[in-house]
Amino acid sequence: MLASLVLKDAMLVRWRVLVGAAFVVFVFVVSGQLSLMNGAWIHVATWMVMGQAAMVEEKSRAEVLLGTLPLSRRQIVVGRYLSVVTCAVALLVLSSTGMVAAAVALQRPLVAVRLAPFACVGLGMTLVFWAVAIPLLAHYGVTRAQMPLRFAMVLTMLAPGLLIQASTAFPATAGFVQWLARQPSWWLAGSGAVLGVLLALASYPLAAYLYERRDL
Repeated sequence: MLASLVLKDAMLVRWRVLVGAAFVVFVFVVSGQLSLMNGAWIHVATWMVMGQAAMVEEKSRAEVLLGTLPLSRRQIVVGRYLSVVTCAVALLVLSSTGMVAAAVALQRPLVAVRLAPFACVGLGMTLVFWAVAIPLLAHYGVTRAQMPLRFAMVLTMLAPGLLIQASTAFPATAGFVQWLARQPSWWLAGSGAVLGVLLALASYPLAAYLYERRDL
């Protein structure tokens, strides 16, 4: 049944995933390089895709229909986490393929060797955001949670810059920021992905608890 939930979302957003991947490739072509922060656009594209899917479900009262199926609310929440991960992975695969093709076509340095850190950053930022977003959606629904979700999305993208600014405003954090700056990019990217996975796992019990008590 969980696979059916993921398939439902996949059918709902399949064209938006293609548009989101094309958007990421477009940013790469315009910027002319693949940096770690290009992964932030995977986070944005995932929100563009899955946020719209959640809005369609709410407007069509699909959650009420899901309540008539032999599924617990906890299973529905798990399905939402799996759908987000599936969407992010699909965006990563399609956009990575598109960027390699664009690099070859435009005779730019091959970007394949930098795709792993890019993918880790994209997945990490996506999971960090949705670790906050899914509990909010579970409790409030899309319409009532729009403003907090927009704030969380922007905050996720600004987090690296805010960390640097904090090192200036609070000298106690300067040593930590300098230590981070000395780490290789693959280590930072991998740590971000692990952090995202851990936060997503930690947020599931809260999301399930809130959704079980929500009046649909």
